[in-house]
Amino acid sequence: MKHYIYIYFFLFEFGTVCSQEMLNPSFEKYYRPSVTYLMLDRPEEKYNSQMRSNFQKTEINPKFDNHNLENEFLLKTNSSVGLNSSSISNLILSQDISKKVISKWYNQQKDGKFNMDFIAKRGLYNASDNDVMRAKAGVRGVAALEDAGEELIKKSYIVVFDFQGIETYEDYYDRLDAQNERLARLRKQKPVRVLRTQQGYRGNAVAYCYKVQWNDSLQQTFYENAWNNPTYFQKMTIPFKYSKMAYLSNLDGSQAKFNPIYSDDKLVQMLHKEASERALQQFAAQDRSLRVKTSIFETRPLSAKIGKKEDVKIDQRFMVYELVQGADDKKIPTFKGVIRASKNVIDNRNDATGTSIPTRFYQEGGKKLYPGMMIEQDQDAGISFNAGWFYQRLQGPFVRLDINLASIFNVSQLKFYVQGYLGFGTVKFGNSPTTYKAESKGIEIGFSKTYMLLRNIHIEPHLGIIFDTTHTFAPNNNERELIKNAKTKITIGQSQLGFTFGLRLPINLKYNIQIVPSISINTLNFNSEKTLFGKTLPKEFPNEILNTVGNQQGADNRGANLGISPFKYDISIRFKF
Repeated sequence: MKHYIYIYFFLFEFGTVCSQEMLNPSFEKYYRPSVTYLMLDRPEEKYNSQMRSNFQKTEINPKFDNHNLENEFLLKTNSSVGLNSSSISNLILSQDISKKVISKWYNQQKDGKFNMDFIAKRGLYNASDNDVMRAKAGVRGVAALEDAGEELIKKSYIVVFDFQGIETYEDYYDRLDAQNERLARLRKQKPVRVLRTQQGYRGNAVAYCYKVQWNDSLQQTFYENAWNNPTYFQKMTIPFKYSKMAYLSNLDGSQAKFNPIYSDDKLVQMLHKEASERALQQFAAQDRSLRVKTSIFETRPLSAKIGKKEDVKIDQRFMVYELVQGADDKKIPTFKGVIRASKNVIDNRNDATGTSIPTRFYQEGGKKLYPGMMIEQDQDAGISFNAGWFYQRLQGPFVRLDINLASIFNVSQLKFYVQGYLGFGTVKFGNSPTTYKAESKGIEIGFSKTYMLLRNIHIEPHLGIIFDTTHTFAPNNNERELIKNAKTKITIGQSQLGFTFGLRLPINLKYNIQIVPSISINTLNFNSEKTLFGKTLPKEFPNEILNTVGNQQGADNRGANLGISPFKYDISIRFKF
Protein backbone atom coordinates (compact mmCIF):
# COMPACT_ATOMS: atom_id res chain seq x y z
CA MET A 1 0.00 0.00 0.00
CA LYS A 2 2.96 2.27 0.70
CA HIS A 3 3.94 2.13 -2.98
CA TYR A 4 0.57 3.53 -4.03
CA ILE A 5 0.86 6.38 -1.56
CA TYR A 6 4.11 7.28 -3.33
CA ILE A 7 2.31 7.13 -6.68
CA TYR A 8 -0.45 9.42 -5.39
CA PHE A 9 2.14 11.87 -4.07
CA PHE A 10 3.95 11.88 -7.42
CA LEU A 11 0.75 12.55 -9.35
CA PHE A 12 -0.22 15.35 -6.97
CA GLU A 13 3.15 17.04 -7.32
CA PHE A 14 3.14 16.54 -11.09
CA GLY A 15 -0.29 18.16 -11.30
CA THR A 16 0.99 21.09 -9.27
CA VAL A 17 3.84 21.63 -11.72
CA CYS A 18 1.49 21.36 -14.71
CA SER A 19 -0.84 23.96 -13.20
CA GLN A 20 1.81 26.62 -12.64
CA GLU A 21 1.33 28.15 -16.10
CA MET A 22 -2.23 29.21 -15.31
CA LEU A 23 -1.05 31.42 -12.44
CA ASN A 24 0.32 34.13 -14.73
CA PRO A 25 -2.20 34.83 -17.47
CA SER A 26 -2.20 38.08 -19.41
CA PHE A 27 -5.49 39.99 -19.35
CA GLU A 28 -5.00 42.80 -21.82
CA LYS A 29 -8.16 43.45 -23.81
CA TYR A 30 -8.91 40.56 -26.15
CA TYR A 31 -8.85 41.33 -29.86
CA ARG A 32 -9.66 38.75 -32.51
CA PRO A 33 -6.48 37.54 -34.23
CA SER A 34 -6.33 37.34 -38.01
CA VAL A 35 -4.36 34.76 -39.98
CA THR A 36 -2.97 34.78 -43.50
CA TYR A 37 -2.33 31.25 -44.77
CA LEU A 38 0.51 30.45 -47.15
CA MET A 39 1.81 27.17 -48.52
CA LEU A 40 5.31 26.28 -49.61
CA ASP A 41 5.24 25.31 -53.27
CA ARG A 42 7.18 22.05 -53.61
CA PRO A 43 7.07 20.90 -57.27
CA GLU A 44 9.10 17.78 -56.40
CA GLU A 45 6.25 16.46 -54.22
CA LYS A 46 4.09 13.90 -56.06
CA TYR A 47 0.75 15.44 -55.05
CA ASN A 48 1.82 19.08 -54.95
CA SER A 49 -0.71 20.08 -57.63
CA GLN A 50 -3.63 18.62 -55.63
CA MET A 51 -2.43 20.39 -52.48
CA ARG A 52 -2.07 23.71 -54.34
CA SER A 53 -5.45 23.61 -56.09
CA ASN A 54 -7.34 23.08 -52.82
CA PHE A 55 -5.29 25.11 -50.34
CA GLN A 56 -7.26 28.36 -50.69
CA LYS A 57 -10.42 26.47 -49.73
CA THR A 58 -9.00 25.63 -46.28
CA GLU A 59 -11.52 26.31 -43.53
CA ILE A 60 -10.15 28.60 -40.80
CA ASN A 61 -11.34 28.32 -37.21
CA PRO A 62 -14.10 30.94 -36.64
CA LYS A 63 -12.32 32.56 -33.68
CA PHE A 64 -9.66 33.74 -36.17
CA ASP A 65 -10.42 36.27 -38.91
CA ASN A 66 -9.60 34.98 -42.38
CA HIS A 67 -7.04 37.40 -43.85
CA ASN A 68 -5.96 35.34 -46.85
CA LEU A 69 -4.62 37.29 -49.81
CA GLU A 70 -6.38 37.10 -53.15
CA ASN A 71 -4.37 34.96 -55.59
CA GLU A 72 -1.38 35.02 -53.24
CA PHE A 73 -1.04 31.81 -51.29
CA LEU A 74 2.17 30.16 -52.54
CA LEU A 75 5.71 30.72 -51.34
CA LYS A 76 7.86 29.66 -54.25
CA THR A 77 11.08 27.84 -53.50
CA ASN A 78 13.58 25.91 -55.61
CA SER A 79 14.81 23.99 -52.60
CA SER A 80 13.91 20.32 -52.35
CA VAL A 81 15.46 20.04 -48.92
CA GLY A 82 14.02 20.98 -45.55
CA LEU A 83 13.60 24.70 -44.89
CA ASN A 84 13.68 26.47 -41.55
CA SER A 85 12.06 29.54 -40.02
CA SER A 86 14.90 31.79 -41.21
CA SER A 87 14.83 30.69 -44.84
CA ILE A 88 11.04 30.93 -44.90
CA SER A 89 11.31 34.47 -43.49
CA ASN A 90 13.42 35.35 -46.53
CA LEU A 91 10.74 33.97 -48.83
CA ILE A 92 8.04 36.02 -47.06
CA LEU A 93 10.21 39.12 -47.37
CA SER A 94 10.98 38.50 -51.05
CA GLN A 95 7.27 38.37 -51.90
CA ASP A 96 6.33 41.38 -49.73
CA ILE A 97 3.73 39.31 -47.89
CA SER A 98 3.66 41.45 -44.71
CA LYS A 99 3.13 44.60 -46.81
CA LYS A 100 0.26 42.92 -48.67
CA VAL A 101 -1.31 42.03 -45.30
CA ILE A 102 -1.33 45.74 -44.35
CA SER A 103 -2.56 46.67 -47.82
CA LYS A 104 -5.59 44.43 -47.31
CA TRP A 105 -6.29 45.95 -43.88
CA TYR A 106 -6.44 49.43 -45.42
CA ASN A 107 -8.46 48.16 -48.37
CA GLN A 108 -6.02 49.48 -50.99
CA GLN A 109 -7.72 49.94 -54.36
CA LYS A 110 -6.36 49.38 -57.87
CA ASP A 111 -5.49 53.08 -58.13
CA GLY A 112 -3.39 52.73 -54.94
CA LYS A 113 -5.73 54.68 -52.65
CA PHE A 114 -6.61 53.48 -49.14
CA ASN A 115 -9.81 53.60 -47.10
CA MET A 116 -11.07 52.45 -43.69
CA ASP A 117 -14.02 50.32 -44.86
CA PHE A 118 -12.41 46.95 -44.16
CA ILE A 119 -11.05 48.01 -40.75
CA ALA A 120 -14.46 49.41 -39.78
CA LYS A 121 -16.16 46.13 -40.72
CA ARG A 122 -13.69 44.10 -38.69
CA GLY A 123 -13.96 46.52 -35.75
CA LEU A 124 -17.73 46.08 -35.54
CA TYR A 125 -17.45 42.28 -35.72
CA ASN A 126 -14.79 42.24 -33.00
CA ALA A 127 -16.82 44.41 -30.59
CA SER A 128 -18.42 42.80 -27.54
CA ASP A 129 -21.72 43.82 -25.96
CA ASN A 130 -19.79 45.84 -23.37
CA ASP A 131 -17.94 47.67 -26.16
CA VAL A 132 -21.24 48.49 -27.86
CA MET A 133 -22.83 49.82 -24.65
CA ARG A 134 -19.82 52.02 -23.90
CA ALA A 135 -19.69 53.31 -27.49
CA LYS A 136 -23.39 54.21 -27.49
CA ALA A 137 -22.86 56.19 -24.30
CA GLY A 138 -19.98 58.14 -25.88
CA VAL A 139 -20.03 61.19 -28.12
CA ARG A 140 -19.00 59.37 -31.32
CA GLY A 141 -21.29 56.39 -30.84
CA VAL A 142 -20.75 53.27 -32.96
CA ALA A 143 -18.13 55.08 -35.06
CA ALA A 144 -15.73 54.57 -32.15
CA LEU A 145 -16.04 50.80 -32.65
CA GLU A 146 -15.13 51.11 -36.32
CA ASP A 147 -11.95 53.02 -35.48
CA ALA A 148 -11.11 50.48 -32.78
CA GLY A 149 -10.62 48.01 -35.61
CA GLU A 150 -7.14 49.48 -36.06
CA GLU A 151 -6.07 47.64 -32.91
CA LEU A 152 -6.78 44.38 -34.73
CA ILE A 153 -3.92 45.04 -37.16
CA LYS A 154 -1.50 44.36 -34.28
CA LYS A 155 -2.92 40.82 -34.04
CA SER A 156 -2.04 39.88 -37.63
CA TYR A 157 -0.29 36.54 -38.14
CA ILE A 158 1.18 34.83 -41.18
CA VAL A 159 1.07 31.01 -41.09
CA VAL A 160 3.16 29.02 -43.57
CA PHE A 161 2.44 25.32 -44.12
CA ASP A 162 5.14 23.01 -45.43
CA PHE A 163 3.45 19.75 -46.48
CA GLN A 164 5.80 16.80 -46.69
CA GLY A 165 5.45 13.16 -47.67
CA ILE A 166 1.85 13.47 -48.83
CA GLU A 167 0.62 10.18 -50.28
CA THR A 168 -2.64 8.46 -51.16
CA TYR A 169 -3.81 5.50 -49.14
CA GLU A 170 -3.18 3.33 -52.21
CA ASP A 171 0.46 4.46 -52.11
CA TYR A 172 0.52 3.72 -48.39
CA TYR A 173 -0.95 0.23 -48.79
CA ASP A 174 1.44 -0.54 -51.68
CA ARG A 175 4.36 0.50 -49.48
CA LEU A 176 3.20 -1.76 -46.63
CA ASP A 177 2.71 -4.69 -49.02
CA ALA A 178 6.23 -4.22 -50.39
CA GLN A 179 7.64 -4.21 -46.85
CA ASN A 180 5.69 -7.37 -46.01
CA GLU A 181 6.94 -9.11 -49.16
CA ARG A 182 10.57 -8.32 -48.32
CA LEU A 183 10.08 -9.59 -44.77
CA ALA A 184 8.31 -12.73 -46.00
CA ARG A 185 11.17 -13.54 -48.38
CA LEU A 186 13.66 -13.31 -45.52
CA ARG A 187 11.51 -15.62 -43.40
CA LYS A 188 10.65 -17.83 -46.39
CA GLN A 189 6.96 -17.34 -45.75
CA LYS A 190 3.97 -16.37 -47.84
CA PRO A 191 3.40 -12.58 -47.68
CA VAL A 192 0.20 -11.27 -46.09
CA ARG A 193 -1.55 -8.47 -47.94
CA VAL A 194 -2.82 -5.49 -45.92
CA LEU A 195 -6.56 -4.87 -45.74
CA ARG A 196 -7.34 -1.80 -47.85
CA THR A 197 -10.14 -0.09 -45.96
CA GLN A 198 -9.51 3.64 -46.56
CA GLN A 199 -9.14 5.93 -49.53
CA GLY A 200 -7.85 9.47 -49.57
CA TYR A 201 -4.66 11.25 -48.50
CA ARG A 202 -2.27 11.18 -45.57
CA GLY A 203 1.04 12.81 -44.66
CA ASN A 204 2.84 15.33 -42.46
CA ALA A 205 3.39 19.07 -42.29
CA VAL A 206 5.22 21.77 -40.37
CA ALA A 207 3.45 25.07 -39.70
CA TYR A 208 5.49 28.25 -39.11
CA CYS A 209 3.84 31.26 -37.46
CA TYR A 210 5.05 34.85 -37.95
CA LYS A 211 3.60 37.97 -36.37
CA VAL A 212 3.38 41.24 -38.30
CA GLN A 213 5.14 43.89 -36.19
CA TRP A 214 2.67 46.73 -36.68
CA ASN A 215 2.88 49.40 -33.98
CA ASP A 216 1.84 52.99 -33.21
CA SER A 217 5.03 54.42 -34.71
CA LEU A 218 4.58 52.60 -38.03
CA GLN A 219 0.91 53.54 -38.06
CA GLN A 220 1.75 57.23 -37.65
CA THR A 221 4.33 57.02 -40.44
CA PHE A 222 1.75 55.36 -42.67
CA TYR A 223 -0.87 58.07 -42.10
CA GLU A 224 1.59 60.96 -42.48
CA ASN A 225 3.48 59.74 -45.54
CA ALA A 226 1.72 56.85 -47.29
CA TRP A 227 -2.02 57.48 -46.95
CA ASN A 228 -2.08 59.86 -49.91
CA ASN A 229 1.15 58.61 -51.47
CA PRO A 230 0.99 54.95 -52.59
CA THR A 231 4.53 55.22 -53.97
CA TYR A 232 5.84 55.85 -50.45
CA PHE A 233 3.92 52.81 -49.20
CA GLN A 234 5.61 50.64 -51.82
CA LYS A 235 8.98 51.70 -50.41
CA MET A 236 7.99 50.95 -46.80
CA THR A 237 9.27 47.81 -45.08
CA ILE A 238 6.67 46.16 -42.87
CA PRO A 239 8.54 44.10 -40.28
CA PHE A 240 7.44 40.68 -39.11
CA LYS A 241 8.88 38.26 -36.61
CA TYR A 242 9.04 34.48 -36.33
CA SER A 243 6.82 33.44 -33.43
CA LYS A 244 6.31 29.69 -33.14
CA MET A 245 6.21 26.35 -34.94
CA ALA A 246 3.87 23.34 -34.96
CA TYR A 247 4.74 19.79 -36.06
CA LEU A 248 1.73 18.09 -37.62
CA SER A 249 2.24 14.36 -38.08
CA ASN A 250 -0.20 11.78 -39.43
CA LEU A 251 -2.55 14.24 -41.12
CA ASP A 252 -5.53 12.46 -42.62
CA GLY A 253 -8.12 13.23 -45.25
CA SER A 254 -9.80 9.91 -45.92
CA GLN A 255 -13.06 7.99 -46.03
CA ALA A 256 -14.14 4.36 -45.91
CA LYS A 257 -13.34 2.71 -49.21
CA PHE A 258 -16.48 0.55 -49.21
CA ASN A 259 -18.75 3.62 -48.84
CA PRO A 260 -17.19 6.62 -50.63
CA ILE A 261 -19.04 9.91 -50.13
CA TYR A 262 -16.58 12.70 -50.85
CA SER A 263 -14.75 13.74 -54.00
CA ASP A 264 -10.97 13.61 -54.28
CA ASP A 265 -10.77 17.40 -53.86
CA LYS A 266 -12.91 17.26 -50.71
CA LEU A 267 -10.56 14.68 -49.16
CA VAL A 268 -7.59 17.00 -49.77
CA GLN A 269 -9.56 19.85 -48.17
CA MET A 270 -10.24 17.64 -45.15
CA LEU A 271 -6.49 17.12 -44.75
CA HIS A 272 -5.94 20.88 -45.04
CA LYS A 273 -8.60 21.56 -42.41
CA GLU A 274 -7.01 19.12 -39.95
CA ALA A 275 -3.64 20.79 -40.49
CA SER A 276 -5.22 24.21 -39.86
CA GLU A 277 -7.04 23.17 -36.67
CA ARG A 278 -4.07 21.39 -35.15
CA ALA A 279 -1.67 24.21 -35.97
CA LEU A 280 -3.89 26.89 -34.42
CA GLN A 281 -4.43 24.74 -31.32
CA GLN A 282 -0.69 24.33 -30.84
CA PHE A 283 -0.09 28.04 -31.38
CA ALA A 284 -2.74 28.95 -28.78
CA ALA A 285 -1.15 26.53 -26.32
CA GLN A 286 2.14 28.43 -26.72
CA ASP A 287 0.72 31.98 -26.86
CA ARG A 288 -1.96 33.07 -24.37
CA SER A 289 -2.83 36.15 -26.43
CA LEU A 290 -4.48 33.79 -28.95
CA ARG A 291 -6.86 32.38 -26.33
CA VAL A 292 -10.42 33.67 -26.05
CA LYS A 293 -11.01 35.91 -23.02
CA THR A 294 -14.11 37.63 -21.67
CA SER A 295 -15.91 38.28 -18.39
CA ILE A 296 -18.65 36.39 -16.56
CA PHE A 297 -22.01 37.97 -17.40
CA GLU A 298 -24.16 36.31 -14.72
CA THR A 299 -23.75 33.57 -12.13
CA ARG A 300 -27.43 32.58 -11.83
CA PRO A 301 -27.35 31.01 -14.32
CA LEU A 302 -23.60 31.03 -14.95
CA SER A 303 -23.09 32.61 -18.37
CA ALA A 304 -20.76 34.64 -20.59
CA LYS A 305 -21.32 36.51 -23.85
CA ILE A 306 -19.28 34.33 -26.17
CA GLY A 307 -20.40 31.57 -28.50
CA LYS A 308 -19.85 30.11 -31.94
CA LYS A 309 -18.02 33.24 -33.13
CA GLU A 310 -15.29 32.28 -30.64
CA ASP A 311 -15.62 28.57 -31.52
CA VAL A 312 -16.98 27.69 -28.07
CA LYS A 313 -18.00 24.03 -27.89
CA ILE A 314 -19.70 21.78 -25.38
CA ASP A 315 -17.55 20.98 -22.32
CA GLN A 316 -14.79 23.36 -23.48
CA ARG A 317 -12.80 24.41 -20.42
CA PHE A 318 -12.27 28.00 -19.25
CA MET A 319 -10.20 29.20 -16.30
CA VAL A 320 -11.72 31.92 -14.08
CA TYR A 321 -9.65 34.73 -12.57
CA GLU A 322 -10.32 37.71 -10.35
CA LEU A 323 -8.25 40.79 -11.09
CA VAL A 324 -6.91 42.10 -7.77
CA GLN A 325 -5.28 45.50 -7.38
CA GLY A 326 -1.59 45.08 -6.53
CA ALA A 327 0.70 47.35 -4.52
CA ASP A 328 2.02 49.03 -7.69
CA ASP A 329 -1.54 49.59 -9.00
CA LYS A 330 -1.15 46.70 -11.44
CA LYS A 331 -4.02 44.25 -11.63
CA ILE A 332 -2.94 40.79 -10.58
CA PRO A 333 -5.02 37.82 -11.80
CA THR A 334 -5.94 35.38 -9.03
CA PHE A 335 -7.20 31.92 -9.98
CA LYS A 336 -10.77 31.30 -8.78
CA GLY A 337 -12.13 28.25 -10.55
CA VAL A 338 -12.88 26.20 -13.65
CA ILE A 339 -16.02 26.35 -15.78
CA ARG A 340 -17.15 24.49 -18.89
CA ALA A 341 -19.57 25.38 -21.67
CA SER A 342 -22.99 23.77 -21.68
CA LYS A 343 -24.39 22.03 -24.74
CA ASN A 344 -26.45 25.08 -25.78
CA VAL A 345 -23.76 27.30 -27.31
CA ILE A 346 -25.23 30.54 -28.67
CA ASP A 347 -24.74 31.39 -32.34
CA ASN A 348 -23.36 34.95 -32.10
CA ARG A 349 -21.72 35.11 -35.53
CA ASN A 350 -22.86 38.66 -36.21
CA ASP A 351 -22.13 42.16 -34.98
CA ALA A 352 -22.84 42.71 -31.28
CA THR A 353 -25.91 44.78 -30.42
CA GLY A 354 -25.50 45.25 -26.68
CA THR A 355 -28.30 42.77 -25.97
CA SER A 356 -26.72 39.52 -27.15
CA ILE A 357 -27.86 36.26 -25.54
CA PRO A 358 -25.10 34.67 -23.43
CA THR A 359 -23.91 31.07 -23.52
CA ARG A 360 -24.49 29.09 -20.33
CA PHE A 361 -21.65 27.43 -18.45
CA TYR A 362 -21.37 25.17 -15.41
CA GLN A 363 -18.71 25.26 -12.70
CA GLU A 364 -16.45 22.24 -12.34
CA GLY A 365 -14.34 23.41 -9.43
CA GLY A 366 -12.93 26.29 -7.44
CA LYS A 367 -14.40 29.02 -5.26
CA LYS A 368 -17.55 31.11 -5.48
CA LEU A 369 -17.73 33.13 -8.68
CA TYR A 370 -19.11 36.62 -9.31
CA PRO A 371 -20.14 38.61 -12.40
CA GLY A 372 -17.23 40.50 -13.93
CA MET A 373 -14.59 37.88 -13.17
CA MET A 374 -12.43 37.14 -16.19
CA ILE A 375 -12.44 33.81 -18.01
CA GLU A 376 -9.79 32.45 -20.39
CA GLN A 377 -10.07 29.53 -22.78
CA ASP A 378 -7.91 26.60 -21.69
CA GLN A 379 -7.76 23.70 -24.12
CA ASP A 380 -7.75 20.25 -22.53
CA ALA A 381 -7.50 16.78 -24.07
CA GLY A 382 -10.73 15.52 -22.49
CA ILE A 383 -9.08 12.47 -20.92
CA SER A 384 -8.22 11.49 -17.36
CA PHE A 385 -6.07 8.79 -15.81
CA ASN A 386 -6.95 7.02 -12.55
CA ALA A 387 -4.76 4.83 -10.34
CA GLY A 388 -6.08 3.25 -7.17
CA TRP A 389 -6.87 0.28 -4.95
CA PHE A 390 -10.01 -1.90 -4.82
CA TYR A 391 -11.46 -4.34 -2.27
CA GLN A 392 -13.86 -7.22 -3.03
CA ARG A 393 -12.69 -10.04 -0.73
CA LEU A 394 -9.75 -10.05 -3.09
CA GLN A 395 -8.01 -6.70 -3.32
CA GLY A 396 -5.36 -5.02 -5.41
CA PRO A 397 -4.38 -2.16 -7.72
CA PHE A 398 -6.31 -0.89 -10.72
CA VAL A 399 -5.96 1.77 -13.39
CA ARG A 400 -8.66 3.48 -15.42
CA LEU A 401 -8.73 5.74 -18.46
CA ASP A 402 -11.72 8.09 -18.99
CA ILE A 403 -12.43 9.73 -22.37
CA ASN A 404 -14.95 12.59 -22.66
CA LEU A 405 -17.48 11.93 -25.45
CA ALA A 406 -19.42 15.20 -25.09
CA SER A 407 -18.32 16.54 -28.48
CA ILE A 408 -19.56 13.36 -30.20
CA PHE A 409 -22.94 12.88 -28.50
CA ASN A 410 -23.61 16.49 -27.37
CA VAL A 411 -24.06 15.33 -23.76
CA SER A 412 -22.04 17.12 -21.07
CA GLN A 413 -19.58 14.98 -19.12
CA LEU A 414 -20.51 11.72 -20.87
CA LYS A 415 -17.44 9.50 -20.72
CA PHE A 416 -16.25 6.16 -21.99
CA TYR A 417 -13.93 4.33 -19.63
CA VAL A 418 -11.72 1.26 -19.68
CA GLN A 419 -10.31 -0.23 -16.49
CA GLY A 420 -7.94 -3.05 -15.67
CA TYR A 421 -7.16 -4.62 -12.29
CA LEU A 422 -5.20 -7.31 -10.44
CA GLY A 423 -6.56 -8.85 -7.23
CA PHE A 424 -4.95 -10.98 -4.53
CA GLY A 425 -6.21 -12.63 -1.34
CA THR A 426 -7.81 -15.82 0.02
CA VAL A 427 -11.13 -17.56 -0.62
CA LYS A 428 -13.16 -20.49 0.74
CA PHE A 429 -15.19 -23.13 -1.08
CA GLY A 430 -18.70 -23.71 0.15
CA ASN A 431 -18.67 -24.54 3.88
CA SER A 432 -15.02 -25.54 3.93
CA PRO A 433 -13.04 -23.99 6.78
CA THR A 434 -9.93 -24.09 4.62
CA THR A 435 -8.80 -20.89 2.89
CA TYR A 436 -6.85 -20.87 -0.34
CA LYS A 437 -4.70 -18.25 -1.95
CA ALA A 438 -6.37 -16.72 -4.98
CA GLU A 439 -5.65 -14.15 -7.63
CA SER A 440 -7.81 -12.42 -10.20
CA LYS A 441 -7.38 -10.17 -13.18
CA GLY A 442 -10.00 -8.43 -15.18
CA ILE A 443 -11.00 -5.69 -17.53
CA GLU A 444 -14.02 -3.42 -17.37
CA ILE A 445 -15.41 -1.11 -20.04
CA GLY A 446 -18.42 1.15 -19.86
CA PHE A 447 -19.88 4.63 -19.72
CA SER A 448 -20.18 7.19 -16.95
CA LYS A 449 -21.73 10.64 -16.60
CA THR A 450 -20.61 13.28 -14.12
CA TYR A 451 -23.05 15.62 -12.36
CA MET A 452 -21.88 18.69 -10.41
CA LEU A 453 -23.34 18.04 -6.95
CA LEU A 454 -21.33 20.89 -5.39
CA ARG A 455 -18.53 23.07 -6.76
CA ASN A 456 -15.84 20.61 -5.70
CA ILE A 457 -17.83 17.42 -5.08
CA HIS A 458 -19.40 15.58 -7.98
CA ILE A 459 -21.36 12.35 -8.46
CA GLU A 460 -20.63 9.95 -11.29
CA PRO A 461 -22.91 6.96 -11.96
CA HIS A 462 -21.41 4.36 -14.25
CA LEU A 463 -22.55 1.24 -16.10
CA GLY A 464 -20.32 -1.28 -17.81
CA ILE A 465 -19.36 -4.83 -18.68
CA ILE A 466 -16.72 -6.70 -16.73
CA PHE A 467 -14.73 -9.81 -17.62
CA ASP A 468 -12.95 -11.49 -14.71
CA THR A 469 -10.68 -14.51 -14.41
CA THR A 470 -10.09 -15.80 -10.86
CA HIS A 471 -7.92 -18.79 -9.90
CA THR A 472 -7.32 -20.44 -6.56
CA PHE A 473 -4.51 -22.84 -5.65
CA ALA A 474 -4.84 -25.93 -3.35
CA PRO A 475 -1.38 -27.19 -2.39
CA ASN A 476 -2.70 -29.89 0.00
CA ASN A 477 -0.89 -33.26 -0.66
CA ASN A 478 -3.96 -35.36 0.16
CA GLU A 479 -5.91 -33.42 -2.40
CA ARG A 480 -3.23 -33.84 -5.03
CA GLU A 481 -3.14 -37.61 -4.54
CA LEU A 482 -6.69 -37.84 -5.82
CA ILE A 483 -5.28 -37.20 -9.26
CA LYS A 484 -2.95 -39.87 -10.56
CA ASN A 485 0.56 -38.76 -11.45
CA ALA A 486 -0.23 -35.19 -10.40
CA LYS A 487 3.01 -33.22 -10.27
CA THR A 488 1.70 -29.81 -9.47
CA LYS A 489 -1.06 -28.09 -7.53
CA ILE A 490 -4.74 -28.23 -8.40
CA THR A 491 -6.10 -25.06 -9.95
CA ILE A 492 -9.79 -24.22 -9.82
CA GLY A 493 -10.76 -21.19 -11.83
CA GLN A 494 -13.68 -19.10 -12.92
CA SER A 495 -13.87 -16.98 -16.05
CA GLN A 496 -16.89 -14.78 -15.72
CA LEU A 497 -18.67 -12.12 -17.72
CA GLY A 498 -21.16 -9.78 -16.15
CA PHE A 499 -22.50 -6.28 -15.72
CA THR A 500 -21.24 -3.72 -13.27
CA PHE A 501 -22.94 -0.55 -12.11
CA GLY A 502 -22.20 1.85 -9.33
CA LEU A 503 -21.46 5.35 -8.18
CA ARG A 504 -18.26 7.37 -7.93
CA LEU A 505 -17.81 10.51 -5.83
CA PRO A 506 -15.02 12.66 -7.33
CA ILE A 507 -13.69 15.26 -4.88
CA ASN A 508 -11.44 18.06 -6.17
CA LEU A 509 -7.98 18.40 -4.66
CA LYS A 510 -6.95 20.77 -7.44
CA TYR A 511 -8.68 21.80 -10.63
CA ASN A 512 -7.05 18.86 -12.44
CA ILE A 513 -6.64 16.33 -9.60
CA GLN A 514 -9.40 14.45 -7.78
CA ILE A 515 -9.70 11.79 -5.11
CA VAL A 516 -12.39 9.35 -6.27
CA PRO A 517 -14.06 6.88 -3.83
CA SER A 518 -16.47 4.45 -5.47
CA ILE A 519 -18.88 1.59 -4.80
CA SER A 520 -20.20 -0.80 -7.44
CA ILE A 521 -22.11 -4.06 -7.81
CA ASN A 522 -21.00 -6.84 -10.15
CA THR A 523 -23.18 -9.63 -11.55
CA LEU A 524 -20.34 -12.11 -12.09
CA ASN A 525 -22.11 -15.50 -12.12
CA PHE A 526 -22.59 -16.17 -15.80
CA ASN A 527 -20.03 -18.94 -16.30
CA SER A 528 -17.37 -20.86 -14.43
CA GLU A 529 -15.00 -23.63 -15.39
CA LYS A 530 -12.62 -26.14 -13.83
CA THR A 531 -8.98 -25.97 -14.79
CA LEU A 532 -5.96 -28.16 -14.04
CA PHE A 533 -2.40 -27.22 -14.91
CA GLY A 534 -3.82 -24.18 -16.70
CA LYS A 535 -6.12 -26.26 -18.94
CA THR A 536 -9.91 -26.43 -18.82
CA LEU A 537 -11.17 -29.73 -17.36
CA PRO A 538 -13.84 -31.75 -19.14
CA LYS A 539 -17.38 -31.77 -17.77
CA GLU A 540 -16.96 -35.40 -16.73
CA PHE A 541 -14.04 -34.60 -14.41
CA PRO A 542 -14.81 -36.33 -11.05
CA ASN A 543 -16.78 -34.11 -8.73
CA GLU A 544 -15.14 -35.82 -5.74
CA ILE A 545 -12.04 -33.78 -6.47
CA LEU A 546 -13.95 -30.55 -6.10
CA ASN A 547 -15.85 -31.89 -3.10
CA THR A 548 -12.59 -32.77 -1.38
CA VAL A 549 -10.88 -29.53 -2.28
CA GLY A 550 -13.71 -27.28 -1.30
CA ASN A 551 -16.41 -29.40 0.36
CA GLN A 552 -18.59 -28.16 -2.47
CA GLN A 553 -22.12 -29.53 -2.09
CA GLY A 554 -24.42 -30.13 -5.03
CA ALA A 555 -21.72 -29.44 -7.57
CA ASP A 556 -22.98 -29.37 -11.14
CA ASN A 557 -19.75 -30.50 -12.79
CA ARG A 558 -19.11 -26.95 -13.96
CA GLY A 559 -16.88 -25.67 -11.19
CA ALA A 560 -16.87 -24.15 -7.74
CA ASN A 561 -18.23 -20.88 -6.40
CA LEU A 562 -15.27 -18.84 -5.19
CA GLY A 563 -17.46 -16.92 -2.75
CA ILE A 564 -16.43 -13.40 -3.80
CA SER A 565 -18.86 -10.62 -2.82
CA PRO A 566 -20.71 -8.82 -5.63
CA PHE A 567 -19.94 -5.49 -3.90
CA LYS A 568 -16.72 -3.74 -4.80
CA TYR A 569 -15.22 -0.70 -3.09
CA ASP A 570 -12.34 1.31 -4.46
CA ILE A 571 -10.53 4.61 -4.14
CA SER A 572 -8.28 6.27 -6.69
CA ILE A 573 -6.51 9.45 -7.60
CA ARG A 574 -7.58 11.01 -10.89
CA PHE A 575 -5.36 13.20 -13.01
CA LYS A 576 -7.21 15.18 -15.70
CA PHE A 577 -5.50 16.19 -18.92
